[in-house]
Amino acid sequence: MGKCRPLADSEIELMKMSTPDLRDKCILIALEKTGYRANEIASLKIDDVFDFSSQTLKPRVQVKREHMKKKQGRRSIPLHPDLRSALTLWLAKLQQHGYLRPGVPLWLSRKHVARLMGLCRETIWRIVRAAAIRAGVNPERVGCHSYRKSLAVKCWNLSGKNIMAVKEALGHKEVSSTQAYLDSIMSDDAIDALFLAA
Repeated sequence: MGKCRPLADSEIELMKMSTPDLRDKCILIALEKTGYRANEIASLKIDDVFDFSSQTLKPRVQVKREHMKKKQGRRSIPLHPDLRSALTLWLAKLQQHGYLRPGVPLWLSRKHVARLMGLCRETIWRIVRAAAIRAGVNPERVGCHSYRKSLAVKCWNLSGKNIMAVKEALGHKEVSSTQAYLDSIMSDDAIDALFLAA
């Protein structure tokens, strides 16, 4: 996490536009719109986002506690309209191939011929790096956590620079964890002022 930098909005858009593969583009959008870590995104099953009884996308997504960092639960996240559109297309493709079933990994590996296998976090990292290279974004210090840091910056700005709101959005237990995300955009004096004001 420490080495990744936040992505600019323009870099995020370029990376999506330069990713022709539907699954990979959907993964990039999921990282961007949820702030989930790579292993949390990798853990998702189809039934985490799709309600089989109503045959519709769920309004919110929730990673199971056992897949969260330190096994700490976090509030469910509403599906952003961009993520909803991307998932609709991706799930339609899975349905077309007969894979739209409960318990099936949301991000199927291309090696799933013998058994249904999902992607691991390392593969998701490679997808992000490849997207950066294709988009002409300097891949140095760009990884899955870049999206989480970008979300932290957006929350920081949207909340009127409220570190507690960012802490809640990211699901951090300690403010010091949130502070590490904001170090790249905040001066030491600004951080000190936050602590003195609290």
